[in-house]
Amino acid sequence: MDILWRSLDSVTPLFRCLPEEFWTLGRLGPAELDYDPDDFLVDNDWKCFLRSATRIRALRILDECYVESAMHLFAFSCPCRDAFLSLRTLHWKYNANETPERLLYLTPLLGPNLTTLRIRSDDELAIVRILRMAQQRCPGFVSRM
Repeated sequence: MDILWRSLDSVTPLFRCLPEEFWTLGRLGPAELDYDPDDFLVDNDWKCFLRSATRIRALRILDECYVESAMHLFAFSCPCRDAFLSLRTLHWKYNANETPERLLYLTPLLGPNLTTLRIRSDDELAIVRILRMAQQRCPGFVSRM
């Protein structure tokens, strides 16, 4: 099972671990998060998600249309703040037209084993903020791009 979760090119498989009422299958196949900020997940709803998140070593979050709502759900509803302890490599895309609050969604992904963080952004200030967060939260942090 670990090999299936080792490297993800999307957060879609992870959020499909949540109960089915929180995501729907899109017209073209990928899952779409159907999350209302007023919805409340109980600890039991997160079991499969958390079990899978601890297996992820590399994660790419680039052009997924629902990343904001997905990460909001995780950041404010998940009972465990150390879900990504095995994550070593993170690819993150931050668009300059996005809200600065989106940077906060990156925080739960910055764990003690993260060593490589690749950021794609035109917003130099955002890159500086992300790198500062990584240096504070990731003692093994060694590279950036």
